Amino acid sequence: MEDLINSSPVLQVCADLANGSKHLKLNRTRTGDLSTTIARNDVEVSVGTGTSAHRFCIASGGTEHDALQIAENAVDQWSGFLSTRGLI
Repeated sequence: MEDLINSSPVLQVCADLANGSKHLKLNRTRTGDLSTTIARNDVEVSVGTGTSAHRFCIASGGTEHDALQIAENAVDQWSGFLSTRGLI
């Protein structure tokens, strides 16, 4: 399992977010960036429709990532890992 995380930039970002959330400050990093965090939340409001759309961005290693895309990629990678071991 450690090999999977260490070989996956997506899972490294997830690990840093989880560690930072758990300890309220990122004190150990997989990405190499102790400032990995949810950087911002963009909101688009559709006037007159009563709807809005949110987009969360993760900053890590000088790059911003879409949080939903990171989450979807992480689920895909974990699903593949578990599937190859006959666990799902």
